[in-house]
Amino acid sequence: MKREILEQEINEDLFQKLSKYISYFDKDWIKGVEGATEEEIEELENIFKVIDKNFKLPKYLYSFLKGVGRNNNELMWKYNCSNCSIKEMIIYNTDYIDNLCLGENENINNIILATGYLGCNKVLIDLKTGNILDVQGDFDYGLEPDNILKCIIENKDIEQFKSIIKDKEIFQEEYNFWQEVIEKKKEEGIFEQFKDELIKNNFYTPLEKDIKLIANSLEDFLFKLVYEKYKNP
Repeated sequence: MKREILEQEINEDLFQKLSKYISYFDKDWIKGVEGATEEEIEELENIFKVIDKNFKLPKYLYSFLKGVGRNNNELMWKYNCSNCSIKEMIIYNTDYIDNLCLGENENINNIILATGYLGCNKVLIDLKTGNILDVQGDFDYGLEPDNILKCIIENKDIEQFKSIIKDKEIFQEEYNFWQEVIEKKKEEGIFEQFKDELIKNNFYTPLEKDIKLIANSLEDFLFKLVYEKYKNP
């Protein structure tokens, strides 16, 4: 219910509203933007349909991507959202969904909007509330080594895991590494202790301090960025 109310309240023509506002400061900004295609947006949506077959992007996000999905003409750079394009969103959200499929949580909570320099922080949209969340530090929604180990230790989702790492050499190497570690722990007679400690700590849980609320909607976030970008020309 909250999500439905949110989509009604947020302006569906977010890109038009944004470009009109920016034109007061920079009439040439609009000339440098490029929107995502319908095919690219569908590819992004299809990533999430692995978990929710009826998944659709919120209308405000669809409007944003149609307007500046390929190139936002450095609007996001002020906040160090250096990787904010439909191409990067497809890459990072593919890893995010791969990770969810192997974890305990099968619900879609967030969509990754952008990443900072070298991917060191993430800007997420909470799909339940529309809030923009900033994930600090090196925490990554990619296919974590912890989830690979969790999959092996619990002997769970093995077939799904193998389909995910197919043709991805780096994940296969990680898988082989942990298999060797486990064999060594067994030879040393400390595997059960190793396993119990992992389960006790839930393998890996991001610290609450790593996540902070920075805006209550994408629209709010973007207009704050415009203000920051042009307040001191």
